[in-house]
Amino acid sequence: MLNGAWGVGKTYLLRSFLKDREISLEQYTYVSLYGLTSTAEIDDRIFADTHKFLDSAPAKFVESIGKSALSYVSIETELSRKLLFKKFKKDIYIFDDLERCEIPINNVLGYINEFVEHKDKKVLIIANEKEIKKRKIYQRIREKLVGKTLAVHPSLQDAFTQFVSKLKSAHLQELLAQHASTIQQFYNQHDLSNLRILQQSIWDFERFFSLLDEKQRSHPDALLACINLILPLAFAFKAGELQEEDIAQRPGHVPSFARNHSKNLEDLSPFERLELRYPNIDIRDSLLTNEDLVNMLVKGVFRAPDIRFSLDSSKYFANNENESALDTLLNAFARSEEQFHKALSAFNLQYQQRAFIETDDLLTTFRLRLWLSSQQLIQEDAKQVLEEGKKYIDDLYADGKFKTLTHEHLEGRNYNIFNNLRSLINGEKSEECEEFFRHLVEKNKATIESSYPALIDSLLSDMQNAPDTYARKISYASVKSGEHIFTHVLLLIAPKIFVRKLLELPPAQQHKVLFAFDSRYRFTPIDINQERPWLKAIKLELQKEAANSQTLFNKKRIASLVEYYIEPHLSNY
Repeated sequence: MLNGAWGVGKTYLLRSFLKDREISLEQYTYVSLYGLTSTAEIDDRIFADTHKFLDSAPAKFVESIGKSALSYVSIETELSRKLLFKKFKKDIYIFDDLERCEIPINNVLGYINEFVEHKDKKVLIIANEKEIKKRKIYQRIREKLVGKTLAVHPSLQDAFTQFVSKLKSAHLQELLAQHASTIQQFYNQHDLSNLRILQQSIWDFERFFSLLDEKQRSHPDALLACINLILPLAFAFKAGELQEEDIAQRPGHVPSFARNHSKNLEDLSPFERLELRYPNIDIRDSLLTNEDLVNMLVKGVFRAPDIRFSLDSSKYFANNENESALDTLLNAFARSEEQFHKALSAFNLQYQQRAFIETDDLLTTFRLRLWLSSQQLIQEDAKQVLEEGKKYIDDLYADGKFKTLTHEHLEGRNYNIFNNLRSLINGEKSEECEEFFRHLVEKNKATIESSYPALIDSLLSDMQNAPDTYARKISYASVKSGEHIFTHVLLLIAPKIFVRKLLELPPAQQHKVLFAFDSRYRFTPIDINQERPWLKAIKLELQKEAANSQTLFNKKRIASLVEYYIEPHLSNY
């Protein structure tokens, strides 16, 4: 047996061994047990491998012509093939993915045992034993079946070298080989044993690299920055440490005068925890936009124009003349006085025109103006900066341009924006920071609540026309975080209307809609206690509908909806 975790290279190791020993395909049969539900399916796969011509398209065509004749003498086509089946024809039999087999473990091991006991046959099982169900039964049979077990452990350096050698671009091979130790350190930060994550991340970077223009490919510092940004995020996302929304809402750059230095680990967001692993690189780097990163790492979409534009706008390719006024001011003491005053004039005009609408920009510009005030580089004092900042938020809200964030991500922004700035201004906590953030939170809440009527209409429409979309919106049913609804918006839907819309659906869709409650209360940050009264009302409405139903079948069917989809969430209520 070859035993090891998923993705460590067990199958690859075996195939390499067979190739090195010049063991031909005619000498062995390889069968993946993944998803198989009966031993007859294993027979089919061995048959297909052993009698390749009989399983080929021409043979099946001839077989289809003669099918009626065979049926006439009561011999089915499949049976006629199986009568010729020599199961033990090969010398070596390899059974892969044992832990992913749907056949009961005692049955599949009993089947494999036929080959073990057959004269002169060699059998190899490939498995991840930690994932095998019914361990006691498995261990009892395993002791009699398996003679020797080899544990496969990933060799990161060898795997990395192998993956890089398969890349099409010699330039990219050279680049990744040059930074091999750095990339391997990144990978080790995530305590991964699945080498497929490494391989897939390298493939992602290869696709990214292939879209760069010659100028961008020839800039070593920019390429290293790309490695330092893309690969840590790729490893974290594929390992499940970051979700789409964490990348989509990645915080912006924190300048040197507002770096954070301390925070309780349990209070950190997933992105902040990732930052702790990489103290020497900047995974907030604006080299690529959050949209670029989500498209590449989450959706698998690589848009050459967007990627090239982002890089051309970065510090590696844009000179100070093209630097935004905001970026110049964030690096004020690294610029000339002439550049500073020119940028300040442009920034003031942009601020008056309400050009900044992203949440990060609102916080950054307020923080910047507060710092400029503390340095006496602008005329306004802290209280004036606060009032102007609050009015800025009010104006965006009034114009319908205010953008919302979840409570979790707002709190993360609060810490990153204001934590160290407080110690810079008069050495004490800044009341202006606290007040500005409170005002931002209030408008965030008001914006969300004002969207409820349209949101309710959209939910009810989706419930009737697109149940899958409805399920995604009220739960973490997919990675499409932009569709998730975290608020208690369901409480605003009248139970009678909800039930009426529900029962207008075909029965299968009713089950799909109600099953979404399970994902909502298990995986979303929703306090079920706040929604139980609403669920209780839904139950009562369904019971009324059942009582008024004209047929016994429909009474029972509606009662089953309550029993299986509503009652489990009403315990202790």
